[in-house]
Amino acid sequence: MKMQTFRKPHQWLNFWLEKYSDVLATLKYSGEKRKQYWAILKQFLEELPGNPRNIPIESVKAFIDSAPEERLHPISIFYQQIAPSKPHMELLKKIGRSVTSGNTAMEQDPQETFTELLAQKEFSPRTIKNYTSSLSAFIKWLGKEKASMAPEQIDAYCTYLSKEKKLAPRTIALHIAALKMYHKLVVDGETARSGT
Repeated sequence: MKMQTFRKPHQWLNFWLEKYSDVLATLKYSGEKRKQYWAILKQFLEELPGNPRNIPIESVKAFIDSAPEERLHPISIFYQQIAPSKPHMELLKKIGRSVTSGNTAMEQDPQETFTELLAQKEFSPRTIKNYTSSLSAFIKWLGKEKASMAPEQIDAYCTYLSKEKKLAPRTIALHIAALKMYHKLVVDGETARSGT
């Protein structure tokens, strides 16, 4: 793959922001959330110009530390999906652990928390999209805003997917994998963070 070459800084900025818009669309971010994430990345790239992979770790940390709940996830998506950098991702994971230990995840929408945790764990955009869609379908079927993962609910949902939706066993397996991952990352994660 040929690397883009631009002579002017604003050309690089536009390049990164365009790629970021594409990733946000793939991850199904829309409306205000998409505008907010895009604006945060734009501010980040304007304040810290140059190759994002070469931005000093301390500078990235300082940018995020000024508003960690707001800035962590947008910057994590950028480094995971667009400008992969192992040192930056390690920093972002470390910040993420300290942010979620403050129970911020419990205050957010469970689906949003799930998406953020999948991105932090470096799942592919396609997997994130599939898993969050599966969770959304389950919550819609359940008729509640927050999904509990009682075994009888999962069994009933599998029956619904098989008999009423007539989904293939492989598709049902994808839904179950998504729900198991949700339980592991969000439900078990909240329990661990709250110490119960």
